[in-house]
Amino acid sequence: MNYKVRMYEFIRAFSPFGLMEACKAEWKPLHSRFALHRGQREVGIQKNFIVLLLLNTALCADVITVNNTTCRDVHAAIYRQKNIPFMAQPDAQRVTPVQCIDAQKSAQFTRPDFSLGYDRELVFVEDPALLTDTLSSDSLNQYHAKNIGNLQGSTFYLGDNDGDIYGYTVLEWKAIQLPLQYTQQQLLNLVPAIANNPYKNQVAYVRYGNGLCDQEKAFLSNRANYVAKSLVQFTGNPLGVKIPTIALVCSGGGFRAMLYATGALKGINELQLLDAITYAVALSGSTWAVGTWISSGKSIEEFHDWLINTIGLSMKSCDEEDFAVISETLLTKYWAGQPLGFVDLYGACLANDLFDSFTTDRVQVHISDQSKLIADGSLPMPIYTSISAEDSADENLWYEFTPHEVGAQWLNAYVPTWAFGRKFKNATSVTFAPEQPMGTLLGTFGLAIGITVKRMFEEVDLQDTMKIGLLKKLVARILAGYGDDRPICAEYLNFVAGIKNTQFNTLPILKFVDAGINFNLPYPPISGQRAARKADIMIFVDASEGTIGSELQNVENYAHAHQLPFPAIDYSMVGKQAVSIFKSDTDPNVPVVIYIPCVVDHALLEAHKDDMKELYGILHDFDIEKCMDLVCNTFNFQYTCQDARKVTALGEFNMLMARDAIAQAVSLCGGKVAV
Repeated sequence: MNYKVRMYEFIRAFSPFGLMEACKAEWKPLHSRFALHRGQREVGIQKNFIVLLLLNTALCADVITVNNTTCRDVHAAIYRQKNIPFMAQPDAQRVTPVQCIDAQKSAQFTRPDFSLGYDRELVFVEDPALLTDTLSSDSLNQYHAKNIGNLQGSTFYLGDNDGDIYGYTVLEWKAIQLPLQYTQQQLLNLVPAIANNPYKNQVAYVRYGNGLCDQEKAFLSNRANYVAKSLVQFTGNPLGVKIPTIALVCSGGGFRAMLYATGALKGINELQLLDAITYAVALSGSTWAVGTWISSGKSIEEFHDWLINTIGLSMKSCDEEDFAVISETLLTKYWAGQPLGFVDLYGACLANDLFDSFTTDRVQVHISDQSKLIADGSLPMPIYTSISAEDSADENLWYEFTPHEVGAQWLNAYVPTWAFGRKFKNATSVTFAPEQPMGTLLGTFGLAIGITVKRMFEEVDLQDTMKIGLLKKLVARILAGYGDDRPICAEYLNFVAGIKNTQFNTLPILKFVDAGINFNLPYPPISGQRAARKADIMIFVDASEGTIGSELQNVENYAHAHQLPFPAIDYSMVGKQAVSIFKSDTDPNVPVVIYIPCVVDHALLEAHKDDMKELYGILHDFDIEKCMDLVCNTFNFQYTCQDARKVTALGEFNMLMARDAIAQAVSLCGGKVAV
């Protein structure tokens, strides 16, 4: 029989797994044909065996194994594409069914027969709809298709590379990719924020829907016990069927807002009503008060005293240890491939001061840590706010940050707080970067300088003060070209990237600034836009500069624009008295609003000079309006202990004066106040 015919029959008759036995059966005739002596016979056997093996594997279909090492489920299929050298490649044709390879799992595929002039490509994507019957060469490149010809072996790996999935052969994976990953990880483990990250092996997913997450539901159940007990003690009577949701809503305003909010918290605690507060919603400077207090683990009294005695340090000069702490924050974000900017340095400096006495690991204080502190319901749940900074038209889009989640009602999407800032693709995190430091987020919440160029010019009234017409025209030209730009904003990787029908889903980065740029009272999170969180009683603690009541007017405008229930506000007295209350006499769905601005009500102060001697002694000659022009300016970070105590005393006194208003509000919401 002709040798070529016999060889072809062998290949047709045996699979790759039975080839060895087939070859052994034919060794003798092969020896006599190709070998002249013993040594040559052995060489001839080996060469012909290899030839037979290669020809067999080249012509016959076989099975390959694909190992998905990523944290995402992947869909894959094999395509055949004609390979025409030096010419544009035609579309590839799918030749196998689409299979799902679960995260961290393996799957087997039948590798198609070899066909001369054709390549076999494994294509792997998350969305199975992308694996159509035909794919262009551009699509193959876009999806990082992997050639799976026989010479590539029978085992392949899918690995994550900066959020994209790539295919690797055994050699590429074990000899190159794994050693690189191991070396990188060994170096990164030297950075505490990375080595100590409790979520370093946990994949995060985007949660859809504006219902409350399970952790917040559990918190509300536990907090209700504290609220009911506090209100029963306060009113002296059993509550009605419904336990009212009371939200403390604190404004921005730099250190002034931080101090005024701290004083208000101290005052409501003296009223024995701190336990009645379900949500403490903060913006800009008040986030520094609420966030630092909750993270400190101190009582509000202890925190107040610490703040007064520490604030004189301001943004203190950094020593060698401080620089090391700040460098760690920047290094961690750089490793994670996350945007770095002014806010990271600003936030690191904030953390270096605000958390200085709490822990030596100041940059490892995180908002998600607070979930453990509030879980039993013994503290109100903090909600921190920021707004979109994509352009000036988006400044009415509010984000909320809680110990549990970060997201937005208008996005209808939320991610775990510990995963905010990671790279996401199609609703799944594709990196294991550590959580954003709380200092960085406090810097984001308090980024009042993140206004647009146009807003900057308007704030200083630059065009109107210019006397030269040419300069006015030049300024107008600048505003026309760059008016909507922001020189400074906070940037984080976009957690809704790639999610269909979601706003901003094509942007790799989301931009954030101080929510006070929109308006200075963080009403949206408890407004009712998320129905399960709507507050029945809203206590607005307003330390804003400018005309008293203007920010409350902005809240009312927002409520009307979004068709949210809100009482009519009489602005004739809000700037003259420490406490105002507004309600609806006809609609029980309208929340009761208590407004406590940063004003000194001298008549009220005089009326209480005997029963509140300490506060009277501090406040009787305090001119808050003059202070706002000097020490209490939003952008001043240097207070004396005496100046700081005056601002906290004002917040404390005004809150104490709100006792009757709160009692009236509780009564309107179903509780009866004892006479």
